[in-house]
Amino acid sequence: MSAKYSILYGNPEKDQVCITHYRGVSGSLGIDLMRENTLHIIFNISGNLLIFDDNVRLNIIPGTLAIWHRGINTHPHINQLAKESTEENNEQETVVISTPLNWLETTFGKKKEALHPALQIILNQSSSSLELGKIRSMLVNEINLARDLISPPVFATAMPYWYAAKVMEVITLHLFTNIDTHDNSLFKNQIKSTNQRLITLAIDWLNQNLDEPLNLKALARHLGCSSQYISRIFSEHTGKTLTLTLRTIRINRAAELLTSRDYNVTEAAMEVGYSSLSHFTKVFISEKGVKPSQFV
Repeated sequence: MSAKYSILYGNPEKDQVCITHYRGVSGSLGIDLMRENTLHIIFNISGNLLIFDDNVRLNIIPGTLAIWHRGINTHPHINQLAKESTEENNEQETVVISTPLNWLETTFGKKKEALHPALQIILNQSSSSLELGKIRSMLVNEINLARDLISPPVFATAMPYWYAAKVMEVITLHLFTNIDTHDNSLFKNQIKSTNQRLITLAIDWLNQNLDEPLNLKALARHLGCSSQYISRIFSEHTGKTLTLTLRTIRINRAAELLTSRDYNVTEAAMEVGYSSLSHFTKVFISEKGVKPSQFV
């Protein structure tokens, strides 16, 4: 199957915002649709892409998000890179949101100064290509968004409005900067809110599974991210590791059980996942400063 594309939203011939879906195992992604003087937000679901010209070289691997501006009178190449192994799935699947610069200028008007500084530069001088920020892995909600763009969860009559809303959502999350704090990090607003949500969900999961040993792979699978990622952001945002947090949750729960007087020390220890009474006592002292038998 050669590479095929479908326009999900908009009309490229009328210089409108467009959402395009590419899928196939070989061939070009269609440089004509990746229009000049346009900002392209690329959700690469699968397959490997290489975009390059005199100013830019983007190596886009599966599961990544990239932002690319194609300037006027530029002649970039977009190649689909086949994997070395013929046993692996070589299918390319990519969703691209293309926003002409004149549309960005008209849409945001006086709020243009709130856009990322690099984007402001190309709005004022659109003669060259410019990579905005770094390519990064897509977050779980972004992967879901890309798939929703392919198969919208609304009736056909509502699709134009739904697509228009999603375009605005992506742009406001990824392309604005914080004027008050001079924070110019692309993607940061989205990452921050998503990380906070992941941490909340992780704590909820720990509470629900406090009587079991920490299963980092199961937690990561539940959250839809890698175990390394959730471990890192959890420590960065809370100042504690997942293991220490689970220990605190367990001991706090054990303290509640002891306070209720419905459980003795051994029963409370077993209820929160400790099979060794001596280990439970040691950890309880570390958390509460007294032995569990002395807590009440």
